[in-house]
Amino acid sequence: MNITFIGGGNMACALIGGLLQQDYSPAQIRVAEINAETRERVRREFGVETVAELGWGMIDDRGIIVLAVKPQQLSVVARGLAPQLKQNLVISIAAGIQNKILEAMAFGLPVVASSRAVQGLSREAADTVAVADTPAEAVDGAEVVLTMLADGPTVDAVVPELDPDLLWIQSSTVGVSDTDRFAARHPRFLDAPVLGSRPAAETGELLVLASGPERPEEVLDAISNRVMWLGDEPGAGTKLKLTINLWILNLVENLGETMALAEALGLDQRSFLDAIKGRPMDSPYAQMKGEKIVTGDYSAAFALKLAAKDVGLAVEMADAAGVELGLAPQTLERMRRAIELGHGDEDMAATWFATRKGA
Repeated sequence: MNITFIGGGNMACALIGGLLQQDYSPAQIRVAEINAETRERVRREFGVETVAELGWGMIDDRGIIVLAVKPQQLSVVARGLAPQLKQNLVISIAAGIQNKILEAMAFGLPVVASSRAVQGLSREAADTVAVADTPAEAVDGAEVVLTMLADGPTVDAVVPELDPDLLWIQSSTVGVSDTDRFAARHPRFLDAPVLGSRPAAETGELLVLASGPERPEEVLDAISNRVMWLGDEPGAGTKLKLTINLWILNLVENLGETMALAEALGLDQRSFLDAIKGRPMDSPYAQMKGEKIVTGDYSAAFALKLAAKDVGLAVEMADAAGVELGLAPQTLERMRRAIELGHGDEDMAATWFATRKGA
């Protein structure tokens, strides 16, 4: 199998040297490098073919492409090689580039963001989007708009009047009544909240809980690794998302109270985590959030104030369904207390401060 390197810098050279020490021959490796001095150095050191740029058909459609360019160059390279990127195994060693960003570049998905959103983007991501000053400008001429905002009132405030032909994918975690209102407001509406916090979003590994008559898989695949289709009527996605979040947040509150009790009893909190680790009563969330409590690292994967908002929405949903929840109102009260203590912007694990001795 042939390998084509796009870029001939230090990382590429290290990989080429390793390949040649194995079973690869110089004839199986080609390097495209725009800098003439670097190109000549690579050719002289390794005896491989080097070219200034790749022409159509120069990449074996059964081969491997290694993207070894600087992050700021990646969007141009990916778009130029889009046909080959779709049919070859692609390995990116460009620092700081997320897989889903690369896929969007290669597959030609144009992205427009408002200036508010661009402030939080990395440089390489910001280079791949067009910037609009207002939400109205951002959706002008668009075929699809995806909203992922803090709550229902924020969606109401931000989303302008939309072209009826535009598809609105609503991924914010909002209440059931909010989703019903949004669906009535726009004829092409997809209820598509996502499961996963910041790390999953950054790596494109969200789970989309989708309900609605349309299935824009190309768009959803760019932000997720799985889509659950729950029906043709909007609303099921929101209901399942709030149900799942309630289970998670009750678990986190339970963990917080357990860790507060362990501390008050003079126990090493980590001993609790070690005791349950790998046993039936363990859970990845207990270990992940317990580690935050033990180390005091409350950098937010999911902010406590948003967690409390979701518990409140779940309680409202249960009330409307005629179900009297016992645990959820207590979880909500504890989370609101921790927010009053100043932990609202911290990770939801900070809910334990509400129960901590002396709180």
